Formats: sequence, C-alpha cells, structure tokens
Amino acid sequence: MKLTEQEEELIAAIRNFNNSKHNPSDNLLDYIFELLYRMIF
Repeated sequence: MKLTEQEEELIAAIRNFNNSKHNPSDNLLDYIFELLYRMIF
C-alpha cells in the first residue's frame, strides 16, 4: 500500500513525538492534530 505525502508526514511527526516522551513538545502535538484535521476534513 502506497502512502500519500501527508500520511508519511503524519507518521514521521507521531514517531518524533513518541521518541520525545521524556520531553514532549506541545507544538509538535498541535502539529499532529493539525495534520489529522487536514486529512479528515
């Protein structure tokens, strides 16, 4: 299955967020939700 550029970007952002679990970034979390909303609506 081929991923779109938006899906790849979302996956990369989620992985970066998970890798920073000891120092999570609120901006990165906002960015993840923004990507999700753009994909859904």
